[in-house]
Amino acid sequence: GINAEYMGAWGSPIDFCEDQQDCMLCATSISWSTRHCRWCPQDQRCHAFASRANPCSRHQNIVDADKCPANLADSSAFTEAAAKQMLAYASAGYCPPSTVKKWKFNDQYCTAKSQGFVVDFTVQSPVTHAFGYVGHNDATKQIVVGFKGTNNTGDIFDIDLLDALKRTTHYDYTCVLGPAANATTHLGFCVYYTSLNDGTAIGGSLETAIETVHSNHPSYAVWFTGHSLGGSAAALQAVAFAVSTGVKPRLLTFGEPRTGDSTFGSLIAQHTASAWRVVHARDMVPHVSPCCRHEIGTAHCKKDAQCPLHHSREVWYPKTMSDGLRPRNHRICSRTDGEDLHCSDGLFDTTSLDDHYFYFGLKVGILCCDADLRRDVVV
Repeated sequence: GINAEYMGAWGSPIDFCEDQQDCMLCATSISWSTRHCRWCPQDQRCHAFASRANPCSRHQNIVDADKCPANLADSSAFTEAAAKQMLAYASAGYCPPSTVKKWKFNDQYCTAKSQGFVVDFTVQSPVTHAFGYVGHNDATKQIVVGFKGTNNTGDIFDIDLLDALKRTTHYDYTCVLGPAANATTHLGFCVYYTSLNDGTAIGGSLETAIETVHSNHPSYAVWFTGHSLGGSAAALQAVAFAVSTGVKPRLLTFGEPRTGDSTFGSLIAQHTASAWRVVHARDMVPHVSPCCRHEIGTAHCKKDAQCPLHHSREVWYPKTMSDGLRPRNHRICSRTDGEDLHCSDGLFDTTSLDDHYFYFGLKVGILCCDADLRRDVVV
């Protein structure tokens, strides 16, 4: 998103209410008074608090994104149940390899969401500390490939990479994912991915491991998942798998940064059966590296070569993702535009670390392997 240029009372970020074009963006935004903007169903416009141009009464205004009309269009391929299942696998990537091999967790959520799963291979790079695993589940007929991401403690490589991404305006590194499958990305993403596949990692090549499991279970659906940097690794590995085998996998990530440019987005569209990027509210990581804007201060991202650009398809949750009882309101974003301005990229302030750490009310980096502070709400 575009960072706010102004701050309200007590340092709260200001979103310009009149610039928000739909209910979800409006009700998620903050006006000059540090109160939520108001969506008026009567004129279908967004208004600042106490705006005289607002024809709706206080009771008619919508200030809670969960009360906006549900976005049901073209959402058949995304289910919250699948996302919550994949969250357990993404979180498991943060666990020590010895724990992942045993697939025994103290946390009930991770155990329940992955019941029946058997780990076949784990791969860890001694250089980048990248970690990935692959296994299968006979009950659900799934093969799942999960990756470690970046948590709040983070390895030095992760910290350095994310710091570099914040200052990067163009991607100029060609990452070879297979014959005629070259992804233009940041060097750090490719180094992370390559370190799991070049034969130098403990456990051998992850690509070989995945293809071995698939050959043993050729009818199973293949899923790739990860959180944060792990989401980028999952996206790159998913394309490499598809190019090598001709099988289109399913990709579902959480808080994934901009992994490549428009060319990489085309590879994702071409080589996956489905690709979903789940984004929580104002999570800051999906907005690094910054995309190339057409003009300073404008919203639209360029699709030029080497310009960081999200692949489709975002699923945006504008508020807390779960209250433990019912699905939260979310938006299925554009099928063709990974930078849909009706979703998180339409926000002015996208600087929340908490929104990055927590998905579906669960602290992803410590969920499966740490009993402390793993939830902010009950799911």
